[in-house]
Amino acid sequence: MQRALPHLARAAALGTEPQALLTMAQYHHDGLAGMARDCRRAEEWAARAEEAGAKQARNERVWILATCPVPGQRDTARALELAQFMIQRRDELEWHELDTVAAALAASGDFAKATQFQTLAIEKMLADEELSRDLRGPTRKRMGARLGKYRNGRDYVLDYRAIDEMRAGRL
Repeated sequence: MQRALPHLARAAALGTEPQALLTMAQYHHDGLAGMARDCRRAEEWAARAEEAGAKQARNERVWILATCPVPGQRDTARALELAQFMIQRRDELEWHELDTVAAALAASGDFAKATQFQTLAIEKMLADEELSRDLRGPTRKRMGARLGKYRNGRDYVLDYRAIDEMRAGRL
């Protein structure tokens, strides 16, 4: 990842390749290749990707803003504002987008709606025939844990330790 970073940075700097822009967002969000974990920079790169036409960029922006664990970088009001576009298209959303909307709603304190969206997200995920069996169980477990939080009046904040564990293959 560190060797790829200069090439990625050059491609992203052009501002026309949506995937490069989204990948830069991921590098900043997850602290890849020795970068500091920075939700603000990640959201800025995702916003550029959205402007360049990346369909999934709105979902990334909402997720980053709603679940950021970096003190002072979480912006739940902005997450909900951006999620309104998705909420209006509820029936068209994929399961991972419904999951993101649920996180934004919970972050804003609307736990009843968050529970509804999360329940629908789990139902759609379980019906997704393109999702491999290997991923279905762990994904269900993580989404179910978030649903439990929402039902108990708690929001979800990303746990970077869990990401580190997944990357290391221990989760």
